Amino acid sequence: MRMHNPGVFNKYNIIVNDNEIINNKIFIVVSFYMNITNMCNTIKDLLFKFLHKCKHRDYQNVIQSVFINIANTKVNSINNYLRK
Repeated sequence: MRMHNPGVFNKYNIIVNDNEIINNKIFIVVSFYMNITNMCNTIKDLLFKFLHKCKHRDYQNVIQSVFINIANTKVNSINNYLRK
């Protein structure tokens, strides 16, 4: 929200303290990953494998404590909801 829609915070008078934001969370939205066996684990494994190749000392602690959350979405689900 802070990066892509900062106007939302201003509109509702929400104050965000940048010092309290933890940046070791990765959120991924994948269409229909639950329909493919082990897709969630495959995505996480590949991402962790790629992240562990980073040799920059400043990022090692973040990489070790990163949390990956994968959610599935259904294409046009809002349209389907509005039809009801």
